[in-house]
Amino acid sequence: PTLAFPVLNLKIVPFPLAKTQCAAMARVWSGRLSLPSKKEMRDWEREIIRDRGDGKSFHVLKFPLDAETLNGLERWVSSAPRVDGLENEGNGKMGTFWNEKAIWMRSKFPQIKRAYAERGEHRFEVRTAEELGFDYERYKEEENNRVD
Repeated sequence: PTLAFPVLNLKIVPFPLAKTQCAAMARVWSGRLSLPSKKEMRDWEREIIRDRGDGKSFHVLKFPLDAETLNGLERWVSSAPRVDGLENEGNGKMGTFWNEKAIWMRSKFPQIKRAYAERGEHRFEVRTAEELGFDYERYKEEENNRVD
């Protein structure tokens, strides 16, 4: 009951998922969260196999599924009751939640990686995504102007 294999998923950003999975495990093991019933977990597993297949494909969480999974897991983690004496106002260690900007950035990762590589030796001078032309604030402004 205390054996877990975090971050088995593929096509994900590993550290935010690991942090959030570990926050969930700690809450389950401490009794602050309960796992679904075995029947619910088996039904969930069958649904994933039906949708994505078994074996390696079972663990593939390509964007946007990785973001949806991360945020759903964090919502569950956040639902645990508070405990006096824990940091974060009794919540303890929290996982990661991707806001709209983080999800937008995640959607741009392949393009950002390509733009970075295209800089050649000058890529080491790049410090921000904005320097590569990926500016979320500008994107939002353009989106708002299209709606108006």
